[in-house]
Amino acid sequence: MKKPQVFLIRIKDNPVSMWESGRSYQTWRSAGYNVALFDAITPKTYLDSEIKLTFKKHWRGREFTETEKAVFYSHLSVLSLARRKSGPSIVIEHDAHLVKDLDLKKMEKEDIDVAALGMCVRGNNKYQVPCLAYFINPALAGFFYDDMQMKDITKNIDGYFSEFIASYGKGLREEYSEHVLACEEFRYELGTTIDHGNDKHLPNMFHENMFDT
Repeated sequence: MKKPQVFLIRIKDNPVSMWESGRSYQTWRSAGYNVALFDAITPKTYLDSEIKLTFKKHWRGREFTETEKAVFYSHLSVLSLARRKSGPSIVIEHDAHLVKDLDLKKMEKEDIDVAALGMCVRGNNKYQVPCLAYFINPALAGFFYDDMQMKDITKNIDGYFSEFIASYGKGLREEYSEHVLACEEFRYELGTTIDHGNDKHLPNMFHENMFDT
């Protein structure tokens, strides 16, 4: 299997996202991947989409924030591109740093059609973040694209995608999630690009000044 096309989702003109995406971009390019930059859908632009996703109340009993909704639309847009490719794609968020190259021969032999590739580092702990980076073939990209539009959304994108992979793929095994890392310390120092409705103590670039201009 040749190296898949990588789609890097970054928030244009956001200093945190641009800094993180620049560092992430270099790790993938250095490993020989072709990286296409995708400008994220934002809280100010997702309402322009012709496709309307159905957000119900979050399973924790709160409403979805505007940035959480925008993240879904960003991944939906990239999946629309990935489903048209002739081979698998890798979709990454701006802080997804490649630390260990994929064993593509092994993945092909094991017939892996979708896999979560990333983990987030917080202090001495690491935890799986399915949409930080994922490998997906065109057929499942198309299926995920359609599935997202047909279902009521009650979980964040990572929870939603985790259930999708568990149902239709083999790729939630930890061995795949050790290839890509995001370090939350960087986001905590510079500000975060996502509002989960519960991090009011953190500087939040989306919430405070991201789209004032």
